[in-house]
Amino acid sequence: MSDQQEDKDYAYLEEWRQGDFSLSVGGFLYGAPSTDGDAFDARETTEEILGLVVITQTCDIVRRTGGRHYVAVCPLIEVKEAEIKEVAKGRRPYLASVENTAENVFADLRRPFSVDKDLLREWDRKEGFSTEKTRVGFSASLERKFGQFAFPDEFDAALKNFKDRVWSRHDKGESPPGKVYRSVDQIRFRVLPSWEAVEKSITVIAVLHPADKRHVEIKEIVSELEKQLKKVKWPEGYKWDEPMFIAQTSDYLSAQDILDSQRGDFDFLCY
Repeated sequence: MSDQQEDKDYAYLEEWRQGDFSLSVGGFLYGAPSTDGDAFDARETTEEILGLVVITQTCDIVRRTGGRHYVAVCPLIEVKEAEIKEVAKGRRPYLASVENTAENVFADLRRPFSVDKDLLREWDRKEGFSTEKTRVGFSASLERKFGQFAFPDEFDAALKNFKDRVWSRHDKGESPPGKVYRSVDQIRFRVLPSWEAVEKSITVIAVLHPADKRHVEIKEIVSELEKQLKKVKWPEGYKWDEPMFIAQTSDYLSAQDILDSQRGDFDFLCY
């Protein structure tokens, strides 16, 4: 096949973007234990599957070289109203909003699978997003779900009470802790010398909103963080570094502060 013919045959891919979707195109495919000695059985479920949304980056959708013959997709599912409120608060990282679907339909990021790009030719493409802001928001949801750093289990367990407090107080209207946590944009964790070391020192980096977007003075943020972080009971091998935490806007933090730290799963702070 000539390059000119190949370009013609694959011209349809130029239309597709990350977040575009198609409805009623079949079910979700997955591997299950084999019933006849094979490595696995391929199965399909159509239960609650309304359609499929493409999650592959746009640049990789349109490329046809280097073995890029497939795109990743996730199912579109209907979500109950009570859960939609939790999604809006950033508390369901496995559900991503696709602007141009119905209000109660979301991408289920827990269940990705691959399809041949030739299949896109047969689908009725629906544009996922009408604005760049919502498109970027979808990409951020993918990054949060698939790019989140996996903290050690014992670390997560030690921080559970702190995270629960941030979570529970964040939306509490005029409460002082609520104002504190609504003034924080990110909570990051820095470890020295490394997560693999036998003895580890931890520093919390609280990235604050600019002063005009904070609900309290920085001294109140410092007071709340100091009080709550002192309650953390570290397992063997962990301890607080000196300082225990840093609370600053991104303007005052160095690039090294960000590169040397991992973002905790507190993304609901952004909502």
